[in-house]
Formats: sequence, C-alpha cells, structure tokens
Amino acid sequence: MLPALPDEAIEGILLTFETLVNVSDAATRPVGAEILRQAAVVSAAPARRELILKAAEAVARGQPSGLTVSQAVADQTMTKDQWEQHIAEHPLPPLPGDLPEEISDEEDEEDEQEDPENPPYMDEEPPTLPDLPVRFFFPGLVVRVARDFSDAYGRAVSSKDLLRLINCVHEKGEYAMTCMDRNIRLKPAQAEIIENAENSFFQPVPTTECLEDLLAAIEMSLGEAEEDEDADIDRIELLHDEIDKCEAWIAESTPRPPAPHIGHGKLAGRLFGPDHELACWTRLLFAAVSAG
Repeated sequence: MLPALPDEAIEGILLTFETLVNVSDAATRPVGAEILRQAAVVSAAPARRELILKAAEAVARGQPSGLTVSQAVADQTMTKDQWEQHIAEHPLPPLPGDLPEEISDEEDEEDEQEDPENPPYMDEEPPTLPDLPVRFFFPGLVVRVARDFSDAYGRAVSSKDLLRLINCVHEKGEYAMTCMDRNIRLKPAQAEIIENAENSFFQPVPTTECLEDLLAAIEMSLGEAEEDEDADIDRIELLHDEIDKCEAWIAESTPRPPAPHIGHGKLAGRLFGPDHELACWTRLLFAAVSAG
C-alpha cells in the first residue's frame, strides 16, 4: 500500500505500523523492517523511498520512526475555531441523497461508461493467453483470480478478484506478492498455484497499462541479454522488430487498427530457452496483441 498512498497518509500509516511492531515480540522487528524495505524498493518518488527506508531502519533498531503517539494526537487535533475555519474553506461534500437529481443522473451515466483502454474484466473472462507462472509475474501485471484459494497465511483470495501487482519477491521458496490493495504470500507446498498451469489461478488481463508495463519488463531484460558477450545480436534485433510492432500498436488510440502480424513468435524461446522470462513474456505480449 505505501508506494500508492498520498503523502499526507504516509505518516499515519507508519505510526500504526510502528505501534503494531512495538506490541509484538522481538522476532517481529526484522520481518517488519523487511516489509518496509520492499515497499521502499517499489516507491518511485525518491523522498518517499528515503522516508520508508528510514522507517525500516528505525523499526529494525527498535527506535521511533516518526511521531510518538502523543505527538501524533497533538499534531492531528484541531481547536473548535480551527475546525470551523477549515470547514468554511473546505466544505464537506453533500450526502448521496442530497445531490441534485441532474447531478446524480450525470454521475450514473459516467459510471456506466466503459474505459475503452481498460475494459471491465470483473464480469467477463479475459482472453485466453499463454501460461504465466508466478515466478514470471512483473510489476504492473493485472490478473483476474480464476478460483478461490487461501494464501500461506490462510487469507482468502476470491475468484473474480482483480489484482494489480506492484512487486513479486521470491525468497526461500516462497513468493510474496504486493498488490495495490492487498498482499498475498505463497509457500512451496502451494506449487500448483505457483505454477499456474493454464492460468487456472491467475488469469492475465491485457489492459493497456498492463501491456505497457510488460513492454518495459521485456526491454529491461533484453538490454541485460544484449550485454552478454555471447549474445546473438542479429537475432535479438529481429526480436526487437517484432516487439516494436507491438509497442506501436499498443500506443494507437482506440479503436485500434488490426493487430500486426508477428513472424518470429518463437524466437525468444530459441534464443534464451523455453523457460526463460523473455520467452514467457514475449509469448504473452504477442498473444495479447493478436487477441486485440
């Protein structure tokens, strides 16, 4: 949650986090600190990243990471005069029943309109796409939960839930998935879920933003592959050409033209091996573009 929250909410969240760690046993501190470090890694803003890292080190040492409870209460308390001035300058929004009828109708119409760039997959199956194991999940991936299951901590994950991934960390056989609105941890015994054969637990949803993030992951991995002294640069360039076709098509405004023809769909598998991330990601990209 921390990377996506507004700045004004961070201090309160860190205070709550610190309080929970303080009332737990000492073994909790390293775990709490590691959670914060992972949140810092995926925070784009340098100031946000520095604040969360500072909090992580403070939690690890058992020192306060920000305001004390009494300071926080004092800082967030207003006098009656301050409150009245705040309300005068920032009036509260009307209750739903108090909205003028014409405004309510306009909002209902806006809610009914679909975003052509990101169609609503909550009520429909996404297109059938190549298998995407959890080990190849990338930041920005959108998946629809295909069936109910419980994660390593017994937390329920319900079918048709739509998850947007912030980060996926593999550590000691376990996978820690940080999503926009929740965290999911999978243990080695849940190998069927981790393998996700036929996308039977997590169905990739090819929204425009998801495909753009997939392109970014592919480009980063290809850049690393090109640095290998044994890299087949000529064939990698052929792969780049196909990826560029996809990128140009994704950038088109809707309704898009017909999907481009991909002539080297299996090239990444031949170059890097069928179980390499680039083989998996390019298969997913090409199939998602072909599906329109």
